[in-house]
Amino acid sequence: GWERIAPRPSRLYSHEQWRSPSGHTGVGVAYIRMPIPLGAGTLAWFAKQEYGKKSEDGRIIAQWTDNLGRTWFEVENKKYHVRGYVTTRGLDAWIIYSGYRLTSTPDPMELSVALRSLETIAPIMPPTTQPAKAFVMK
Repeated sequence: GWERIAPRPSRLYSHEQWRSPSGHTGVGVAYIRMPIPLGAGTLAWFAKQEYGKKSEDGRIIAQWTDNLGRTWFEVENKKYHVRGYVTTRGLDAWIIYSGYRLTSTPDPMELSVALRSLETIAPIMPPTTQPAKAFVMK
């Protein structure tokens, strides 16, 4: 099965990653507690810039917002192809992504599992409103 990669300590964020059985595909979730509230688009821009800094050949392929309001991005460099989304709420932000190594042909099943997993990861957020109290007849 998929192997959990030991998280690296960071003062800025928490980061969890899982590696596929072949070792060529991965899924990750980063949680960031921001000092000031930033929108998902701004955070996606920072994430893409950071990805590009790690490799001189990094390029942005696409960015879009889906009907759930998630800001998606797709980036690539000489080593990796990554697709993910950013979601924010107040000072909390999550970057949820999957990717694969370009040095080998990705396994279609692993890639499918990685991409589907992006749809199943739900950041823990409190409800925006309280549910209405139920009316009880006596």
